[in-house]
Amino acid sequence: MGTQLRIYWDGRTPGLKEGRLSIASFGPALQALLKAARNIARHQVAAATGDEDYNTERGTRSTLVDLQLSTYEGGSAQPTLDVVPMPSSFGAFQAIGDLPDRVTEELFTSIEQESTGKRRNRFINEYLHSLPDDVEIQRYSILKNGTEVKTFSIASRDLMLLEPAADYPRVVMLRGKVEGVNFGEWSTPRVKFIPMKGRPFSASATEEQVQQAIQVRENAKALFVMGDAPRVLWIRADDERVPSLSPEQRIEHIEERWGSVLERLDD
Repeated sequence: MGTQLRIYWDGRTPGLKEGRLSIASFGPALQALLKAARNIARHQVAAATGDEDYNTERGTRSTLVDLQLSTYEGGSAQPTLDVVPMPSSFGAFQAIGDLPDRVTEELFTSIEQESTGKRRNRFINEYLHSLPDDVEIQRYSILKNGTEVKTFSIASRDLMLLEPAADYPRVVMLRGKVEGVNFGEWSTPRVKFIPMKGRPFSASATEEQVQQAIQVRENAKALFVMGDAPRVLWIRADDERVPSLSPEQRIEHIEERWGSVLERLDD
């Protein structure tokens, strides 16, 4: 049976008093909870293997684990959830045999801390913000082989949720090869890149960057803005020396490229 997370919701949300769980009401929160579990699993495996690039795909979309409903008790919403390994993630479970237990424990800890105003996991924060407004009581328990070993309860009016964390883009330089490009009158310019470590991804680009990508297909080095919409900043041959700029040239380049953005931030 292993380690399980049991959740208790009570309140005036349609269906709760009749022992039913509304997918329309709770669906967004459960989706956020799944994203949190997958993000935690990805970071646990990365830490165990010593490879922070274990999966360059956003952690919320990695398929190391699933959350599955094992029991549901009526009278109020009381689902018990199991963290279950996905068939494609066998290698991850060789690295950490107790990964489901670790993920379950971290979910519980993150819910407890985010509920009391302590930043720990942005997807748990999203989960708590996504719960229906008319949920009045929340209780979370850790079960080990069916026995409750930890519990945490809070009234929704006592929640001290921080504002959702902003998902700021990040700049990364990657080496690898160009798998494909899109260009032409009817296509948006894009580059599909395979990094030396991690999974392929697609990024928007300029027509000039697409032409550069074609020239350096098998031996590429590129700077990307990574986020919800990855974007190429530059791409060139891996052995090509990056031209150095003087401090004055750097300032001029930043002002030319990012001046309007900086002005908006200053407002």
